[in-house]
Amino acid sequence: DLLLKKSWNNAECWVSYSLSRAFNIAESLNGGDEYFAIDDHVHEFKIAGVYNIGKWRFTANWIFGSPKPWDELILTSTLQLSPDYEKNSSRLTPYHRLDAGIAYTHKISTTEIQLGVKGFNLYNRQNIISKPYSLTDNPLQDYLQGESIIAFTENYGLGFTPTIYLNVKF
Repeated sequence: DLLLKKSWNNAECWVSYSLSRAFNIAESLNGGDEYFAIDDHVHEFKIAGVYNIGKWRFTANWIFGSPKPWDELILTSTLQLSPDYEKNSSRLTPYHRLDAGIAYTHKISTTEIQLGVKGFNLYNRQNIISKPYSLTDNPLQDYLQGESIIAFTENYGLGFTPTIYLNVKF
């Protein structure tokens, strides 16, 4: 992990980068060789900034993550795992989003009240976070036609999500 931070009188900026690998080993998979763990996430890059002016606070955060592995099952015509199958050898698409917020802070005696709005995933990126599988609607018919009996569905993270919040500190 690497983090660079710069502060000014009324602003801060961060840039961070993470590099990691995660592997599993199982004698019954991939001939006993290592394979990518489902939470393997090679690169993650973030840029964040905060700007304060008077009682107002502006924030922005951009996140990029390299593709995570997923387990694409490949079957033979006899419904056995194909010799070409390798556990978690496929990858999802890269993940990225932009978040931003604005908040107003007001003090009353020793109490601080902050009211704000945050927007997550401002450009409404459809990030695929998983690809679970199930049998197709007609597996017997698909099998007889030589088609795959496995259907993959794409699960997406949240699209643009606005949030209003209130913080009170005593």
